Amino acid sequence: MAASFAYPRPVAGLARISLPRFILLATSVFLFLGLGSLLAWLCTGRVECVRTFFAGPGALYLVFLAALEFSLCRMVLRQFADGEALRPAWLLIALSGGCHLVGAVAMQILSVPTPLIPLARGLGMSAATASDFYRFGLLVAGPVQMAPLAAGLAWMLFLARRAGIRPSFQPSALFPLGIAALLTWLQLSSLISAWMAGNDIALYDVMSASAGPLLTLLLVEASMVKSCMSTTGGGMIARCWNSFAVAIFLTAVSNLGAWLDSHGLLSVAPATINCFVTYLAATAYALGPAWQIIAIQSACGEVGVSRFSPVAMSLSALRLLNTARTHL
Repeated sequence: MAASFAYPRPVAGLARISLPRFILLATSVFLFLGLGSLLAWLCTGRVECVRTFFAGPGALYLVFLAALEFSLCRMVLRQFADGEALRPAWLLIALSGGCHLVGAVAMQILSVPTPLIPLARGLGMSAATASDFYRFGLLVAGPVQMAPLAAGLAWMLFLARRAGIRPSFQPSALFPLGIAALLTWLQLSSLISAWMAGNDIALYDVMSASAGPLLTLLLVEASMVKSCMSTTGGGMIARCWNSFAVAIFLTAVSNLGAWLDSHGLLSVAPATINCFVTYLAATAYALGPAWQIIAIQSACGEVGVSRFSPVAMSLSALRLLNTARTHL
């Protein structure tokens, strides 16, 4: 079991333009464009510059990152045969990635009542229907997505225990836990206040309020998994689980900012900056399986993947680019 936690470092070719570096480069370019929209807003005083960016390229990029995360998780899952210890963990993580993708599509595409979307034309989508799609996506990409991820991290901790590795809580996780605890207190206190005021509490409200406790649990689990990775020597596998820990923390920050904004406690500028945190969290989620794939490539020389899949074509493109750079 201990051997399954650590892999050799990547060969020189993979270190040039690896899949994680490609993801970071793409996000850097995207954030640079987003900075341009912010500067246009500051120079012209028209907030439409930023809103157009988020509703157009921003929405598509979030869907792209979610689709990439799900595809990479499925690729990692296929590397573990039935009965292998890590397969249940990656099955749950892939399920979490699928929920993330469904939620992103619902929030960023289906909730926009535009004639450019075939489904919107067919259903005659109204503002109320678009709002329902957004609420559905918010739930699926939130608590529903967090539940299987928490189960996957719990399975990793179980494997560590079985291998004789004692997980420990790291003090560096206290600040992220404070963010998640604040979000939990705000969500639960708001829910209790609404109930005491005689308002009807729907199942949707209860599930939405569970995001804070789930994020708190995820941060504790991620910190303990990180301690296991450092015990086994770190490396690319540690980067994989560190990426998930960063993604969970950024999700907690984003959710806290969204809650404050929905209650009118944030001005336009902080609310806009908080939107960019969402892209960083989505990038970190995609980096997790990407580092796992690089580790498998380093150990096995290749990754078993469908020849005509989008991810396979992306890996082939990176390989060709690395080869071209070698000949320059």
